[in-house]
Amino acid sequence: MKKNFLVSIFATLLLIGGIGTTTVKATSALNEGDIPLVEPSKLNKVKNNNVTKDLPDGITENDVVGVIGTGKDMYGNDVQLNLSKDLFGNYYFDDQTNNTRIQVSNYKNMGSLYTKDNQVSLIFQLFGVSDAYPDLNDSNKKRGLVISKSTTVNDPSAVELYKKAKESLKYYKDTFNYKGTHNNGKKNRLALVVDASNENNWFNAQMVPSVVDEGTAIITGIGGETSEQTSSSGEKWIGYGENFAKSETTVAHEYAHIIAKNLMNDNASNNEVSAGKEAIADMFAASQTRKWNVMDGTHTNKENWEIGRDLADPSSHIDAFSGLPFPDKYSDLANANYDPHNMGTVVGKAYYLLTEGEKFNGYDVKGIGFKNSEQLLYKAVSYLGHEVPYTGFSSIRQAFEKAAADNYPEYIQNIQDAFNATEIPSSSNN
Repeated sequence: MKKNFLVSIFATLLLIGGIGTTTVKATSALNEGDIPLVEPSKLNKVKNNNVTKDLPDGITENDVVGVIGTGKDMYGNDVQLNLSKDLFGNYYFDDQTNNTRIQVSNYKNMGSLYTKDNQVSLIFQLFGVSDAYPDLNDSNKKRGLVISKSTTVNDPSAVELYKKAKESLKYYKDTFNYKGTHNNGKKNRLALVVDASNENNWFNAQMVPSVVDEGTAIITGIGGETSEQTSSSGEKWIGYGENFAKSETTVAHEYAHIIAKNLMNDNASNNEVSAGKEAIADMFAASQTRKWNVMDGTHTNKENWEIGRDLADPSSHIDAFSGLPFPDKYSDLANANYDPHNMGTVVGKAYYLLTEGEKFNGYDVKGIGFKNSEQLLYKAVSYLGHEVPYTGFSSIRQAFEKAAADNYPEYIQNIQDAFNATEIPSSSNN
């Protein structure tokens, strides 16, 4: 069906009282406010302003185009945005300009299905991160994309998360020549969701991979303040913090999970394997941001109690869940009930020692600097589950040692000193 026929239908509907939820049909359904998307078999590839677009038959590049927009981040800074504009004059936070398509949504836009009674992870099952697009007529399956009537996007947390995701994409490309989220030469999809909440707050961030395509979602909580909590040691505390999209290291940590998942084979399952994956994301986040305080900006009302982790000096902070100092030696784990996220600071401390150097636990570790340690980290993670079986912390040590032996033999002693100082064994106890 030709464009002029679409326009005539649109004009007729306006005369009889507006679009509402009426469907305008070409070769696929079009709804006011929706970018026309169809099954891949029906797509034509069209180039407009160097932006490759997926368009249904009968729709030209003038109907859906890539445009440059702007928005302010959570610090009040202007940020350039890549948006998509449909034939109804709506601008979507849908960046299709690179090999990773970035779609930005706000939790508040996601429809009545997403209530405080649902697990937040349900968002990802219904979000539309795959090519199997949900029926956009069904309000319970709307993707919640941020939409504007102009090229200015007035959603600071959405702009903030988009900006940080782009920074992560650039870091992995520039540092490791890792392209997109999957480094596979295909167009990947990154779905970003901001302001997730359970009633009035939510203290978390998540990475969830799509199970139906090479897509990934990152969600950031809205922050706020919790009601009174009780730690495993019986201590009372109240959590509070900023919107998680504002935390540079948090977003870098969640993005690092995407990279690590695609580099390593992590089919094994035990507490150390889980903690090791969190440690890997922490180490990549520290490498990207050059900051050792990971997941900063979330605290409790008790002095030094943290949700976040300081890899430079883990034990200087108290883990809000266990009421114990964050561990910095393998022996700290013997009689402690740590969450896997927080067990990983033992590995994180080893990486800090390797990078910065320090006299610690009887060892004088010489640092090799981020530019060298991040390359060792990348190669070590790519060995895990492949050339080095992944069963726990000792596997991470073995992978670092192999990465050095294969590529940087001058750093083998530095690695051994860093892991000896944190008491991580050279063979698995699992």
